[in-house]
Amino acid sequence: MDAAEWMGHANPLVTCRRYVRGRVGAGDRGRATTDILLTGIFTVAESVWNRKAA
Repeated sequence: MDAAEWMGHANPLVTCRRYVRGRVGAGDRGRATTDILLTGIFTVAESVWNRKAA
């Protein structure tokens, strides 16, 4: 379940429009947070992949 579904929104774009609109720097902070999150996910996935390949 993603945040949009949990909050009862039709999709993540609705959630983004609802909570990000009008906040100075919110887009930059969101991009930075997404970068950190995805980096962590890919780092863990790569680690798991490398263990299976060995």
